[in-house]
Amino acid sequence: MLAGCAVPEARLRAGLVNAGLRPPLAGCMAHRMAARLSLTQLRRIGDLPRARESVSVGEFLHRVRALRDPDILGVSASSAALCETGLAH
Repeated sequence: MLAGCAVPEARLRAGLVNAGLRPPLAGCMAHRMAARLSLTQLRRIGDLPRARESVSVGEFLHRVRALRDPDILGVSASSAALCETGLAH
């Protein structure tokens, strides 16, 4: 089961970095999100447009909100909050 999460998590982590999040934050968020969202939802986040530069969590969540999926937004927001504060590893 663990190996089944590794590829989606890695793809999501790369997508989050491409979307403008810092690599450590993207890694933390991807780990939490891969366990809580469906593969289809993970693909949608991983396919967010590439950012030209680093973006704030607020800017990232604004882009996630445009996906119009309350589960994706909720998991993204909670993961960002926990990872930014250091409460998640």
